[in-house]
Amino acid sequence: MKNEVNQIKVNVFPTSCGSVNFKETNTYYIRPYGYKENSFLVLCDFENYFNLGGDWTVFQRRIHGSVDFHRNWTMYKIGFGDVSGEHWLGLEKLHLMTRSGRRELLVVLEDFDGNSTFALYDEFKIGSEANKYKLTVGKYSGTAAI
Repeated sequence: MKNEVNQIKVNVFPTSCGSVNFKETNTYYIRPYGYKENSFLVLCDFENYFNLGGDWTVFQRRIHGSVDFHRNWTMYKIGFGDVSGEHWLGLEKLHLMTRSGRRELLVVLEDFDGNSTFALYDEFKIGSEANKYKLTVGKYSGTAAI
């Protein structure tokens, strides 16, 4: 019985924004594949930016500068801010979310006049802490200047 309860506990939460049942931009608890700890809150964005589809997990959001991003290594590891507003999700969570399966990275830049541009990378992965959270990105496409 205990094993059944533990199995249910592990499978209750979606593993990513792509497996969230409600396709509304909002905050949701997820538990990535193979992660046995508690779920964590993320902002899932289902807007179809630049006709690229939805199901995006927002791991950094800056709007008006209300959150100080000048932080130490520990804060970048664990994350800071409020996921429904300005925030950094955290390197460890990014590693957990990108360690299995193929992920894309979409960077949307918008100026204060509402003009937007984007960069899309066809592969995105963050290494483990032992690998110093090494960033791996694939092929670039988009409208953002390099």
